[in-house]
Amino acid sequence: MRLRLFTTSLFALFLLLGTLGCSKKDDPTASIHNTGTYTLDGVVTPCKAVVNERSGSAYNLNGDYLNIELIPTNPQQSGKTVILYFQKPLDAPASDYTLLLITLTSSLPQAPYGIDYLVPGVEATLSKLSSGGYFGTFSATFSRFTSQVITAGTFTDARP
Repeated sequence: MRLRLFTTSLFALFLLLGTLGCSKKDDPTASIHNTGTYTLDGVVTPCKAVVNERSGSAYNLNGDYLNIELIPTNPQQSGKTVILYFQKPLDAPASDYTLLLITLTSSLPQAPYGIDYLVPGVEATLSKLSSGGYFGTFSATFSRFTSQVITAGTFTDARP
């Protein structure tokens, strides 16, 4: 009788521990990185964010350069990649990055092109996260080459 009571109690304990292990919920936003979105002429486009960091000189300027590319996760939906170009003085903190320009390019190989949006028709925020990634927002409201408007752009934990 004692053996049966002990076995039943042991089984109930394992069942309880198994249930507790399955009930733990992870924070879904904790693992989201290298993602972004932008709105082009009212159409929201979800994207994968790709980061390229370079240090040194380019065009006879010394500095650190950061490019963030927002590549549509479904190229058939938009077919347009947005690239943000940032620059800061060599070895300065990440908070010193300034936006140089935003480029809208075709991500479809059969129709390559690029449209530059320049200051003052562009705005962006950029923050470096403790994870090493970047978070920010952007918009490009004027280019003398197109009437297309980029609004509500964001990227989340974009890492090199």
